Amino acid sequence: MARISRMSVLALAAALSAATPAFAQAPAPAGAAPAAPGADGPPPPGSPEMIVGPDSAFTLTPDGKDWTKFQTVRQIGVKCSDKACGGDRVFCLIQTRAAADAKPGEAVSESSANAFGQHLIESSPKEMKASYVEPFSEKRIGANLGRWAEMKAEGEPGSIRFSLFLVQVKAREVAFNCVAPADKWAVHEPKIEAVLAALQVTR
Repeated sequence: MARISRMSVLALAAALSAATPAFAQAPAPAGAAPAAPGADGPPPPGSPEMIVGPDSAFTLTPDGKDWTKFQTVRQIGVKCSDKACGGDRVFCLIQTRAAADAKPGEAVSESSANAFGQHLIESSPKEMKASYVEPFSEKRIGANLGRWAEMKAEGEPGSIRFSLFLVQVKAREVAFNCVAPADKWAVHEPKIEAVLAALQVTR
């Protein structure tokens, strides 16, 4: 099977970003000290690795070793290190959208999840045809109940597999879009679930 290409990853990332707007990183808690270089264990609260959602409604803190935070003008998420993922491009983008009736602790509605998935399919780049592998269903990862679906995108650049995990926080729905090469999905999917288990809904 063709190895996932950089261009196919970038094209899909652009489509994922178009599905819902990204959020602005909230500031770290006042007085929080950054993680000490080389420290053992997960980064402490307020470390540079911590991703803080709008209004501090959630946090996601990768371990800083196997997974690290990345942030650009339009995108924010976590990426798997070359050592942990064997050089494969494995990453999760995070997006939010306003939802006044969102109920933290409850799964995103089926209709809202399906609308998100359909918009993503329609936004996929023309060279990568996206379709469902597994439709949305309720799933608990770590302490959080959400809706999970798996999709694939196939085309000339190669084949990509990705998951969508949607959760609710105060006044928002949050989407975690996690991507890996299709032929390595079985290897990387448990690693993706492990980093998503670090999600904490704070309000």
